Amino acid sequence: MSIYTPVDADTLQQILNQYQAGTLVGYEILPGGAVNTNYSVLTDKGHFVLTLFESLSSEEASQFLSLLNWLTEQKMPGAKPYQTENGQWLDTAFRRPCSLVSFLSGTHPACPRPGQCEAIGTYLGQLHSLNNPPPLPKEAFDFEARTKTARLIAPMLSKKSAALLDAALAFDRPFEAELPCGLLHGDLFRDNSLFEGDHLIGVIDFYFAFTGPYLFDLAIVLNDWACTSTGKCHTKRAQLILNSYEKIRPLTTKERALLGPYRILAALRFWLSRLEANLLPQGGTQLPIRDPTVFESRLKALLEFYS
Repeated sequence: MSIYTPVDADTLQQILNQYQAGTLVGYEILPGGAVNTNYSVLTDKGHFVLTLFESLSSEEASQFLSLLNWLTEQKMPGAKPYQTENGQWLDTAFRRPCSLVSFLSGTHPACPRPGQCEAIGTYLGQLHSLNNPPPLPKEAFDFEARTKTARLIAPMLSKKSAALLDAALAFDRPFEAELPCGLLHGDLFRDNSLFEGDHLIGVIDFYFAFTGPYLFDLAIVLNDWACTSTGKCHTKRAQLILNSYEKIRPLTTKERALLGPYRILAALRFWLSRLEANLLPQGGTQLPIRDPTVFESRLKALLEFYS
């Protein structure tokens, strides 16, 4: 399931007029939207992506669009947001805030090649080296939230899954005070990157960005980019990512010591959030239900790898 709000051509042209983006030539839904509706939009002035925010408030969406604009100013590869004729990042359609950004070509790497692993490691090192980023909130699903969710979910799990949860929770504690912190993407899975060959065209979907330990971002990337389909650790890919990252931003001694626990923590975080969506659904939510077993397998493999 993907989020999807139908948009007709007349409404779309009205939105384009607000952004002075030209006359509509054609448009189509972009599949796979997890929390937003996205359209590829072609006009006589260019190629854009229209996003309708299904869950973020106007204030939250504006904050992240300001971040995208700042990243563009820092020459980081990604989509450029546009302002309306009134100087606003957002318009409104179907009672939802919406935005217009530049369209990025490229594809998501299904099985990352060595050059792509190096490119994403370099990108993450550069992101974590940027000075004075815009202020962002801390992660909502923090240590306290994870602990609370685990207590609620544990009785609903099989004995095997409950034992895995207990083993993973032994690694979880609030590490933030011990580690360098700053701007995190927070969701840099392969499907949030676009490549042409080994060239990184851009990173998208900063809507989960927050302020936290850099190691958390690195752990998310390693867990997705350097794990096999069965969850096993792919050490060669991991080393390529780490080497290229550290050419830009060397890890501290403390970060090196906590890399394993943080990879376990990152897998636990996404497993818990998916379990929560499946077992404790919120009334009226439109969020898609994603398979939690992917991260259960990954978490099991990581616990075995680092034990």
